[in-house]
Amino acid sequence: MYIPTAQLTLAGQWTPYVPTWTGSITDPVIGNGSILGAYLQVGQLVIAKASIMMGSTTTFGLGNYNISLPVTEEISRGISVGPGMALDSSLNQTFICHWRDAFVLINTSPVGLLAPTIPFIFAQDDQIQLTIIYKTT
Repeated sequence: MYIPTAQLTLAGQWTPYVPTWTGSITDPVIGNGSILGAYLQVGQLVIAKASIMMGSTTTFGLGNYNISLPVTEEISRGISVGPGMALDSSLNQTFICHWRDAFVLINTSPVGLLAPTIPFIFAQDDQIQLTIIYKTT
């Protein structure tokens, strides 16, 4: 269901949050990059946006990437989902990805989990952008 941005603004105020970026084996460290987030909660519906911009001192960890949610998800009632993208700035190439349950899936062939070298080797000025929609308790 498409919700125009104007309706979201009327429904409530976006609240900033700092997402936690983790790896399933070793966590990445943002260094001089940036991690920004904001969310809108209307009743039990949460829409969260997260943005990661890698810097020159960012380290990329090991394993599949996860990004924290701003409000606890109601696990028993379903899944969290949402669109996103990973940008390889050196090639100016965008890879479509999406959020599902806890990890970022990249829509490459074959479909896999976003990781330090999937779908490309992450480096300075690369980005991950996500919108996550879910139900809270």
